[in-house]
Amino acid sequence: MSGGEGALRSIFKEPQNKNKYSVHGANTEKNSKRSVIDNMAVLKKLKESFETEYAEYIAVVPSFCQLVKGFMERRRWNSIVFKEKTLLGDAMYSRIVNNDIRSPSFHTVMTICVGLGLNVKMAEQLLNTAGYAFGVTEEFQVYHFILTSMNGYSIDECNTFLEHMGMEPLGSRHRAPRKAEIT
Repeated sequence: MSGGEGALRSIFKEPQNKNKYSVHGANTEKNSKRSVIDNMAVLKKLKESFETEYAEYIAVVPSFCQLVKGFMERRRWNSIVFKEKTLLGDAMYSRIVNNDIRSPSFHTVMTICVGLGLNVKMAEQLLNTAGYAFGVTEEFQVYHFILTSMNGYSIDECNTFLEHMGMEPLGSRHRAPRKAEIT
């Protein structure tokens, strides 16, 4: 087992003593009347425990920017290729490279997924890292369709489809629209 797997297992394992940090203690009439406020020491221990586990989690799970940067490095992308494939600008490229995106929009994440040509499994990983998942709405299902049925199409071709579906095209709204026919 690698160090990363061990850290993940420690984060998600069942507590050995489920009442280790019990707010109310034993189930006695006296203890059951205690409020959470009466147990600040327990709450402090819970907070410290969470912070330790979260630090381990962050150490082994890459951020959204780290994942995107890794995908780009494996494809040997520079800013010029990034802008061409995603229709996003220099500022977005710089923010990714500098790990300076905390909460990307769903639209931005999908733009990057399509630009990178990610399959649905890899796209779901990137979406999850950014805090998103595919829902049941038509909009989510159109994006899912693009990743499953249009994988390998250019972002321009995907945008032609999105526009045909009445949806906003991928990429930055600050760039001139580009038309492409689906081949």
